[in-house]
Amino acid sequence: PHSLKLSASQVWEGPKFLNAAGAFSTETFSRIDVNATYTNANWKGFSIFADAVIYPDSRVDETQFLFGPAGLQEPAVSAKAPVSVLVGVFFPL
Repeated sequence: PHSLKLSASQVWEGPKFLNAAGAFSTETFSRIDVNATYTNANWKGFSIFADAVIYPDSRVDETQFLFGPAGLQEPAVSAKAPVSVLVGVFFPL
């Protein structure tokens, strides 16, 4: 009656060019995704879950962009948290 599903993956991305000329680019970075879901047959379809995203290398390259007027653009970032976790309950409808 118990079901536990676990999964994890690591993805490497980059470098990617931020402009057509290739003058600005990101570094290669990785992201780790971890997921866990638990359900019980007696719960009538309800389940609980936890998801985590981990940035072991760089927290800025995934969201790096160019900012400013044309010709004067500079790289800017929206840094991610090193670890983010989401925990919840699934309610069947």
